[in-house]
Amino acid sequence: MSSVAETLKYDYVQATHCRAEYFHHMLWAMADSGDLQREKKTIFNSYHHICEARGYSQLESKQFDRQFSKLKTQAFGQVIIPALKGRKGWFRFKENMLRGYVRMMAELNGVTLDFDRRFTANEPSAQAVSYRTASYQPLTPVENTLYRREQRQLKNRS
Repeated sequence: MSSVAETLKYDYVQATHCRAEYFHHMLWAMADSGDLQREKKTIFNSYHHICEARGYSQLESKQFDRQFSKLKTQAFGQVIIPALKGRKGWFRFKENMLRGYVRMMAELNGVTLDFDRRFTANEPSAQAVSYRTASYQPLTPVENTLYRREQRQLKNRS
């Protein structure tokens, strides 16, 4: 059990040790939700609320984006990884247990995170949906276009 804790600590330290304080705040913001995967704009909202509540100085949106991207690099332990293939702007921790460790570190630093709040309604679940009653509802115009194209190709093959 201690080896798991050491691995999690190593990842967190690699992302934050001898680095600007805002890397802690970004990780805490990433863990500020019941969601396992988060969209960058909701992570930024959490970051903003954490900084406001604790009186920390904040990065502007573009600065936040640049610095947040560093958490995906090898030098920072790749603690944040893309959550959904083909969907930019969605992220998750590389390990769910790391998420728990980050929450613990936030609490140790006096930052209260909201574990029950959900920003995304489309979290994966084990709930089964009947194919006949469910209809495809594209999330973006690009997905809508691709869906229609696929439907036309299937129709032409028939």
